[in-house]
Amino acid sequence: MKRLMIQAVAAFCLALPLSAGAARADDDADARVLITRLVEDARGAYGGQTLEPAERVARLKGLIERYGDMGVFADEVLGRYWNRASQSDRTIFLQLLPQYLSDCWSSETQGVPASLRVDLAGSERDGDALVVHSLATVPDDTIALDWRVVRAADGHPVIADVAVDGGSVLLTIRSDFQSFLRGNSGHFDALLTALQMKLAAVRKDG
Repeated sequence: MKRLMIQAVAAFCLALPLSAGAARADDDADARVLITRLVEDARGAYGGQTLEPAERVARLKGLIERYGDMGVFADEVLGRYWNRASQSDRTIFLQLLPQYLSDCWSSETQGVPASLRVDLAGSERDGDALVVHSLATVPDDTIALDWRVVRAADGHPVIADVAVDGGSVLLTIRSDFQSFLRGNSGHFDALLTALQMKLAAVRKDG
């Protein structure tokens, strides 16, 4: 449960821009400032609070809208399927994606402790990415978080993935979405319909 909670907090960090004026994805200092700010925002939104479901969704959606780059995220998650999608399908997907992330992940943000602390450690290059290692401390547990920083098409650095105890949040979502598309012969409209149905079911249950 604690790892699911940390995954939920980490999910909104995918594809987030670094601070204005950052020149390179290997700018370690800027990456650390960004990660620290994100953790503080997540802790401020959820730490030690008991929130109604609608408020949890609204706060996560706010974080996504404030920081997120859904175009970068869609490209990372869908790969060739995104390149093949029509402009109208892309537009619909980019409208659905932040709703899907906030509605489906928000339930796991319940129980984020006010004492949540993320201590940054070393960093290393991995191809075109900079991986910043850290440890998240929650009551009675520590969880390894590895932040993967790359550059977007226009050159600005973004957080492209967060690995929780070695398990990539991005790869988990990518596997789910691309597996669905393969099973539906790559039909993008099938994915859009599935996302709409999932959202309707989550909101009905919530």
